[in-house]
Formats: sequence, structure tokens, C-alpha cells
Amino acid sequence: MHVNTVTHSVGINYDHKDVDFLDFNIQKTLLHKFTEYCPALAAADLDGNGLDDLVVGGNSFNPAQIFLQQKNGKFITKNLYPPGSDIAHNFKDEGIIIFDANGDGKPDIYIASGGYQFAPGSKNYQDRLYINDGNGKFTLDSAALPQNYTSKLCVRAFDYNHDGKMDLFVSGRVDPWNYPKPVSSFIYRNDSHDGIVKFTDVTNEIAPDLRNIGMVTDALFTDFDNDGQTDLINTYRRMDAHYISKK
Repeated sequence: MHVNTVTHSVGINYDHKDVDFLDFNIQKTLLHKFTEYCPALAAADLDGNGLDDLVVGGNSFNPAQIFLQQKNGKFITKNLYPPGSDIAHNFKDEGIIIFDANGDGKPDIYIASGGYQFAPGSKNYQDRLYINDGNGKFTLDSAALPQNYTSKLCVRAFDYNHDGKMDLFVSGRVDPWNYPKPVSSFIYRNDSHDGIVKFTDVTNEIAPDLRNIGMVTDALFTDFDNDGQTDLINTYRRMDAHYISKK
């Protein structure tokens, strides 16, 4: 069967670049590398023209990219953030979610940082939130998120307290240089108000079992037991075994 790709003809010219970092030089007992889970991908209408756009995560070699879809089906490419800005910190964008963080009706971009290259507690594992002006232009809000230097993988949005603002589940993927030590995942409450974006880590308060739960690879919010309440299902690894837990 012949498959005809239209990728380049519609303006999506993306070439992922990354360093071939050898995780095994840090820890020879690893089952696989943790530094090559990027780039993350997400899709949403970022500029309000009714068409889905794309976001591709970045790293120290290339900034995250936005592909804005036009009425003619082609895409315009732009950087999410200017080269030479926060990219200098060698972030690895391993998880992306597009959601309305501040309640202004415009989709914002949350990027979860991960990897294995940097030491535990490195600032390179700090997540970032980019606020949308409504036209596909984004500004980093460095004060919006809690300080969290866990190496992460996925992020999911849900309104757990029914206040009309989207809260976040952020997964801890691995403790760098210490596999298979379990790590924590997190619940961030959306406390944004009056145009000021603010998320608060409330894990100890509402989900203490997420502390050192394991190495979470994915998550889903659903009414698992049909009681009208939203439940959280995690998939995670401990010693390369898979578990599903409801929290």
C-alpha cells in the first residue's frame, strides 16, 4: 500500500534534535533510557480561528514549536518562546496540556519537565505555564506554579472542587539517578483570581496517597464507580510491574 504524506506540503517542517545522552553511564541497572520521552505533543485552537493548532515540546537544542493552522489547511510555524530565554536551562518538555488556566476563555499551555540527565532536585525539572493573549502569542508566567523539581511525564486537568476553575494532576515519573525509587505525584488547586494565575500544591491535604506512589506514566479522570464523583486512575511502574490505582 502506498501512503502519500502531506506533512511538508502543509507547512509542518519539524526536525527534532536532542543530545544522545547515555543514562546508563549514570546508572547501569536501568531497563531503558528516561531522557528520550520527549517531545510532548498537544493540539487545540490557540489563536481563536476555529481550527486546531499543534504544540511540540522542546529541549536545550530547539524551543517548543507552535503550528498555527490557517483556513487554507496550511500551518504557520513559530516558537512558543524566544530562543535564548528559558530554553537556556535545558528543559526537556515531556508533558503538555492546553487548558484555560486563568478563566479568560483563551487556552494556555502547561509544560511538564522531565528527564534523567540532571541531578535530583535540579531546577531543570521545574514546570512552566505560558499564558495566551488569544492570538497565539504566549508569555511565561513564572509565578503561577509551585516550585517542584521532580522529574515528571504527564499532566491532566480537572475541576476537583467544582469551583469552575481547572485544577491539575501532575505525575512524578522518576527520581533521577535513583531508579526505581518511588516518587510523588501532585494535585495543584487553581487559585487564580482577578487575572492573576496561581496554582497551589494541595497534595497532602486532599490526596496524601500520591506521596511516593511510584513512577506514574499516565493518568485519567473518570467516574470509575458511577457515584457521580470524578476519580483518578494512574498507571505506574514499580520494578517494571504495572499497576492501576484509583485515588
